[in-house]
Amino acid sequence: TYEEQVAHRATAPGDRLLGLAPMSLNEAGASLTSAEALVTFLAGPERLDLFVVRTDGVIHRSVPIGARALAERVRVARVLLGGATMGAPVPALLGELHQLLLGPAIDAGSFEGVSRLLVVPHGPLGALPFAALWNRKTGRFLVEDQVLSYLPAVAALAGGRGGAGERLTG
Repeated sequence: TYEEQVAHRATAPGDRLLGLAPMSLNEAGASLTSAEALVTFLAGPERLDLFVVRTDGVIHRSVPIGARALAERVRVARVLLGGATMGAPVPALLGELHQLLLGPAIDAGSFEGVSRLLVVPHGPLGALPFAALWNRKTGRFLVEDQVLSYLPAVAALAGGRGGAGERLTG
């Protein structure tokens, strides 16, 4: 699905410089370090596709939730986070979203040895603060286990990176 979307996108002359030119997931993996994983999502009407890209390959998992239902969960999570107070219990929805969005990749061992996650959200996930996702198994927020960076698109990896350590974090 991702590869088809990239193949049908028209390019402009400055796209490569801006990191907007098409880039395959295999090319993206080649630009990562062994301690990095790129996580990208595609939200559709009936399912959410999750791709985890590492230097050694790509895994794909599909989650049976549509963009509309996902948008509602993200909206509620933001409201809950906006009203949170210090010392209050973690809202259960943050644990549910962690399991829904990252659980399939965690179960596949995709994040073993990863200290930095590069997140490319799609659709309603653009409004979700991934750092606040709560791993119910470990009792930790995602940001406690990995450094998070946000990219507008997978192709942003190609946009003039000097070295692996030279990346903006979100």
